[in-house]
Amino acid sequence: MPDTVILPPEALQVVQALRVKRQADLALGVFPVDEPERLGPVEMDEDGTVSRIYDKPGHRRIMNSWGVASWSARFTDFVCAFEAEREKSGVERVLGHAFEAARQAGMPVVAAQFANGHMLDIGTPKGLRAALRALAERGIIESLLAPR
Repeated sequence: MPDTVILPPEALQVVQALRVKRQADLALGVFPVDEPERLGPVEMDEDGTVSRIYDKPGHRRIMNSWGVASWSARFTDFVCAFEAEREKSGVERVLGHAFEAARQAGMPVVAAQFANGHMLDIGTPKGLRAALRALAERGIIESLLAPR
């Protein structure tokens, strides 16, 4: 998502490695969030097997959200068919809906939880301030501004 900063920076690499290791069609990076009702909370077992993916559920029962994803060619084919069906029906769907539909269709879906990670929405003034604070605390801003 273009208006989101994900920390740690290697989160996508970790998620990709998990997908390959577990031979899953979809792997999600899951982060703690303050407003899961606006995002995509993920229910998962202790071993990272995903049991449900929500999209803007309107509740705060699960205080996380997926923030990065890695998927297989098989999932890409699934999404193409999923989108073709959407075009026929005219029903609006988002990527989280495709994730959940793939899981329901029996595709292996796993998740890596980044309990100390951050998924920061920089599309709001509050989120931008939080992102800048988190980046400064980790020394990331200084490293970007350093002469090369």
